[in-house]
Amino acid sequence: MINLEYVNYFICAADSGSFSSAARKKNKALTTVSAAIANLEDQLGVKLFDRTTKYPELTPEGQRMYEIGVQLLRQAERMEIMAHSIINDIEEQLVIGMDELVPFSLIEPIIAKFEAKFPNTKLRQTRSTVNQLYRMLDTEEIDLAIHFANSFKNVSADYYHIANIEMVAVCSPDSHLSDSGAVNGEQLVETRQICSSGLMNNEMLNDFIVSNEVWEFASTDDVIRVVENDLGWAIVPKSIADERAQLGTLKVMNLENNFAKTTFMLDFKVNPSLSHGPGLSYMVEQLKGIPNS
Repeated sequence: MINLEYVNYFICAADSGSFSSAARKKNKALTTVSAAIANLEDQLGVKLFDRTTKYPELTPEGQRMYEIGVQLLRQAERMEIMAHSIINDIEEQLVIGMDELVPFSLIEPIIAKFEAKFPNTKLRQTRSTVNQLYRMLDTEEIDLAIHFANSFKNVSADYYHIANIEMVAVCSPDSHLSDSGAVNGEQLVETRQICSSGLMNNEMLNDFIVSNEVWEFASTDDVIRVVENDLGWAIVPKSIADERAQLGTLKVMNLENNFAKTTFMLDFKVNPSLSHGPGLSYMVEQLKGIPNS
């Protein structure tokens, strides 16, 4: 059986360039490090270092063993972290449901923080309409739902208001609407509007649907692609619109007389019947700290 402590000394010596440097890093006597590496060589039956030079150098066989040793130590570290997760009841997986309208950039920094704190918890994200998210929450297919406020109330879920999201009207730079200094309501009504299913199926977002002709697409990304091809205009979250405007593929329109309501509440919900493990509790606290945008 390979001694992991010996492997650790071996990797440290290879990385440090000498046994003495490894001994200092490990706060051990030089004889301890030298003996550990010699014992590892005996266990493996392979000479790991060429000791005929001023500083020991990895042999070709030692180089191959070094690569395997690095992987072995990583796996051992993962095993320790996994054991810690099991002992502390850290979730194996969290599933986040998101309204099709919610920009991913909203949770992107939270995902990075979560990965650093819970590296062994798998994250899965799914998108759907708000009513479908409620159903998935009730059936415990998802652990939490992030969405724009909706008139339909899911009495079995805990509600949290986290931010007010600014919405803007956009069109293609080639659109006739782009030529107007300020776009009025009549122009919007007479021009085809491109809507996502998330907007169409949320009663409290109906004020945003104003055109006589409406095309519906599955996601906000699809809506933006259609608008970029100058096939209509759309209402989308400002953060998404600004990214595309900087690329020159969309123009944010100036609406005359505040024709459409431009901010909307963003909520998230969790099922109180679910066990709130450390991962879910951390995610909830992070979501509560999202600033308005």
